[in-house]
Amino acid sequence: MHGTWLFVGSWHDHDLGVTPPVIHASRLSGQFWSCDTPIEHPLLDPYADFGRAIAVHGDLLAIGAPRETVEGLHAAGAVHVFQHQGDAWRHLGTIHAPVLQAGAEFGASVALHGQRLIVGSPRWDHGSAGFEEGRADLFAITDAGIDHRAALHSPTPVQGGRFGFSVAISETIMAMGAPWEPGATASIRGGAVHVGMVAAAGESTPVITDRLGARAANEWLGWSIALTDHELVVGVPRADGGAISPSTIGRRRGCVVTAGLTSSGLLMDEQRVWGFTHPEEHVGLSVSASSGWIIAGAPTATDGEPSQGAVYLFKRTSSRPGSDGPSRRWRTMQRIVAPSPIEGEGVGASVAISGPWAAAARTGDPEQPITPGACLLLSLDWVQPLDDLAPALGALARDEGILH
Repeated sequence: MHGTWLFVGSWHDHDLGVTPPVIHASRLSGQFWSCDTPIEHPLLDPYADFGRAIAVHGDLLAIGAPRETVEGLHAAGAVHVFQHQGDAWRHLGTIHAPVLQAGAEFGASVALHGQRLIVGSPRWDHGSAGFEEGRADLFAITDAGIDHRAALHSPTPVQGGRFGFSVAISETIMAMGAPWEPGATASIRGGAVHVGMVAAAGESTPVITDRLGARAANEWLGWSIALTDHELVVGVPRADGGAISPSTIGRRRGCVVTAGLTSSGLLMDEQRVWGFTHPEEHVGLSVSASSGWIIAGAPTATDGEPSQGAVYLFKRTSSRPGSDGPSRRWRTMQRIVAPSPIEGEGVGASVAISGPWAAAARTGDPEQPITPGACLLLSLDWVQPLDDLAPALGALARDEGILH
């Protein structure tokens, strides 16, 4: 989601026949969203997972196809780049990994800012003694074409660490998640995020400058990440928030970690933001941030219905006068569920936020009875703090739209 555009992928299920995946495009006009022409895989490959990762910025759109077969190598992966020209999104080019490798899943994660594109290959194998350490690659999209600028590797690689599982990029900062790397200490296999400068002063290539590690094992820190306003936002979907009751000790609530970024790419003022006390919500399986807001998906949340899913909205606020804490803190604003919950629909499977709008996809299943996927659209103008507005949808109910 960026500006007036929203893109939703439909890429995964082939149960009732093989059909090429498409990207559903919607455009904001005034206060109304309308469907635009869908975007198809250039080769109409039904098994490429075209749309598993999507990034848009300005008039450029990057769509990952991590299971695409390239030169006979299954799941080597590809990224297809489009540009908005006239009244349509036109295919600008296809990017493959600089060194092709079967199963690397190049394009499993993508991020765009301006003309810079970063692509993750989380299943990249670095050598005969290791597997799935992962990597990321930085590209520049220019009028002359799409150029590879740098290969990025984890400074703390481990087998199965999956560096590049998630990626994010801003004007000067880049971030790469590795949710199965060691955390704050080598003995904790809880995940990490590496941050760095896209190009530091006097440097022509990216430089990794700092690292954020998990506090406990199996937190999956780095499963999802976002960058905004010199701040890093990280999903930690298996983090424990302490005991809710004796029977729920260790149940994975999940949370969002935020940390400020200095001009030299160093992290500071780490904060963990929690949702409600529901066990097994896995808050942070998806995350997006923009203009002082964070939306985090919890697609496994239960609230009277099995796995209906939910999303949380967090807002950045200033500390109270005289406070010794960081100057910027995040507050839980709203927990949102679908108006008519359906078992297993997984609201929050993916999320996006831009300007005054937020979006949360919910999954579908084409088997009988057919339950189509959809995307909830939320206006942030109606969001109030939790202690001022309840129940779940509250005033949002009259400003909520659904795109099918």
